[in-house]
Amino acid sequence: MDSKVITTFMAKRGAEFIILVFIIITVTFFLWRVVPSDPASMVISPRFSPDTKAELHALWGLDSPLPHQYAIYVKNVLTSTYGVSYYYGEDVSVLLKRQFVPTLVLTGTAVVAALLIDYALSKKKKSGQAGIIFYLVPFLWVSLLLIALFSYQLGVAPLGGWKSPDVWQAPAPPMTRALDVVHHLILPCLVMVVWSFIGCSLLKVNICLLFQKRKLIHPVMMTVLAAAVLFFGSTVVEVTFSWPGFYRTLLESLLTYDYPLSQGAFISAWLFNLVVVLLVEGYYVSLWKVRHFVHRVAQSEHSP
Repeated sequence: MDSKVITTFMAKRGAEFIILVFIIITVTFFLWRVVPSDPASMVISPRFSPDTKAELHALWGLDSPLPHQYAIYVKNVLTSTYGVSYYYGEDVSVLLKRQFVPTLVLTGTAVVAALLIDYALSKKKKSGQAGIIFYLVPFLWVSLLLIALFSYQLGVAPLGGWKSPDVWQAPAPPMTRALDVVHHLILPCLVMVVWSFIGCSLLKVNICLLFQKRKLIHPVMMTVLAAAVLFFGSTVVEVTFSWPGFYRTLLESLLTYDYPLSQGAFISAWLFNLVVVLLVEGYYVSLWKVRHFVHRVAQSEHSP
């Protein structure tokens, strides 16, 4: 396997990534207009006058034909213009920017930790056994068990959130604030590492088989599957530990019928997951290249 094959593979994955982005954008557009059929039906009161309803529909662009709405919608998404939140009355992009750093801290830390664990176990050829153990972890209960043990019983971990108000509202050294975030991060990260390890393992197995010309499933489907694992895992962890992020924002905005915010959070969460998956794939491809190169060097040294 030479560098040209790897370069072609990653270029193809980049093109497929762009296609997936537009599929997600399109699915989100139609999904949010089918259930319910009118995105503003929970905001526009039946007691409003017909003129007021028409004015609000015009303001939100819901009086235009569907293709025209879609064109405006795609343009707005590509420029990160999701509109104004019904519930908060703020620009959705501003709200989502606040959730980006917590999402990056939790998921990014967990994915890096999962890759390090996988690398260490692969050195001892125990990565497969660890994967089986992680698959047996009670995903939906382990978070509550950790909170019950370390937060309620032992009192050594926060109940939730990612910052302590008394530390961040008063003047404090940067190191103190950083340690406070780490203190809140420990339990959520322990759970998120499990989900991240499973997602990374799926990508690793498929890439290894792919370069051996034995496909498990199509790489695009594996990308979506791994991203879905991260999506579901992040949602469970953020909601359970009250961690602010795209996924918790998505759930809360759906419960309050805040369609602009829920659309923005859904798209942002999937884009974030796809980028993470693409980076993990690039890591495993590079690792495979290095190992293949070392193997070829070792063979040439032992050949007569």
